[in-house]
Amino acid sequence: MRQNLDKALEKLKFGESQNASGILSSKIKNMIISDELSEGFIFPNENAFCALLGVGRGTLRDAYKELEALGYITRTKRGTYVNSKDVIASKASLATNMSSANSTELMEFRKMFEAETARLAALRANEDDLKAISNALEGMIEATDASTQSKCDSEFHLCVAKAAHNSLIETSMHSIIGYFQSFTLASLSEDEGTQGPATRISHAIWFHTKILEAIKEKDPENAQKYMIEHIIDVNTKAKPEK
Repeated sequence: MRQNLDKALEKLKFGESQNASGILSSKIKNMIISDELSEGFIFPNENAFCALLGVGRGTLRDAYKELEALGYITRTKRGTYVNSKDVIASKASLATNMSSANSTELMEFRKMFEAETARLAALRANEDDLKAISNALEGMIEATDASTQSKCDSEFHLCVAKAAHNSLIETSMHSIIGYFQSFTLASLSEDEGTQGPATRISHAIWFHTKILEAIKEKDPENAQKYMIEHIIDVNTKAKPEK
């Protein structure tokens, strides 16, 4: 256990920062996700831990509060320890779980979730839904910067989810769309300032157009097919993980 603590301290130490608790919380969270701090790991006494890290008790306690709220740790009178994966999964939000997923896991989830969403949208979309999806697509076509493009891209996917007329699907999409948008923005920014059919935005617009056409034609098979191909295409063009 002492060896694990020594290794943890090497990674947890950092210089002065205005957001010290946030940095510390993020570092501990990432180490729990990677199993560097495994289930049942007991953190040192607060005073001792603060001294080892070179931070104040307020910084440590704020970091602990955030981690406890996210389900990563439990604080008791006997000490603070790392929760099991089951407890973390049950307490963490869908967006939180997605932020710790790798690109393959994210693609697999999106293929399952958004393909079914598109299929249902093709079966259930009304005129208002079609108009909203079309407006989002038009926004992507007219946008000239990655930030606006990513916002319109997210709006498109939100509108498709709404068109599925399933409250759980729509709520889930709202909870994770911020993560998707940040991922999309990073990807689209790679091509900012360039034009042509090979750019990421051109590919996205083409797939979105085919998805919209399938939904308009009440063709669930093609809506599902093009959504899956779109997600695979996005993942293929994303920057590889380091």
